[in-house]
Amino acid sequence: MAGPVRVRGVQETLRDLRTLEPTLYKATMRTIKRAAKPLQSAAQGALPASAPLSGFAHGGRTGWSRSAARVSVNTGGRKSGGTWTLVKVRLNGAAGSLFDMAGRGSGGSTPQGAALVENLTSRYGAASRAMWPAAEHQLPTVQRQVVAAIDDATSAMNVKLKTDWVV
Repeated sequence: MAGPVRVRGVQETLRDLRTLEPTLYKATMRTIKRAAKPLQSAAQGALPASAPLSGFAHGGRTGWSRSAARVSVNTGGRKSGGTWTLVKVRLNGAAGSLFDMAGRGSGGSTPQGAALVENLTSRYGAASRAMWPAAEHQLPTVQRQVVAAIDDATSAMNVKLKTDWVV
């Protein structure tokens, strides 16, 4: 199981890159986002094309549609809980989250909730049904590609700084 990759100086490198070489910064961020695409595709492919249970077949907030249950990739870095996150792959929408994680915290606090968890588990397996299996399979490759993109950006930044400071 792959955990988070900790690399020092990424935030500073990207900040300086954005200031000194905006084109290279944008290319690096595109490369990082592209590196996460296989994980996004695998997670999206693990979601059912139609409503997983009949109770999801409605037009409300928890109603099932491929656009309401979609996996997105965000880059650009966000700080939460003292950790700076460079790439985030997440399942958007209440229906998608409900499908993926129902039964994770409890077996359902009402008879209807327990029935929902039981039906989802019997048909699609235990929570997490889409995101974590895709992440376990794709994460090592994604992490290697993201670290390589950061290394390439750092090297390019060092070359730029070296040529700018040559007397």
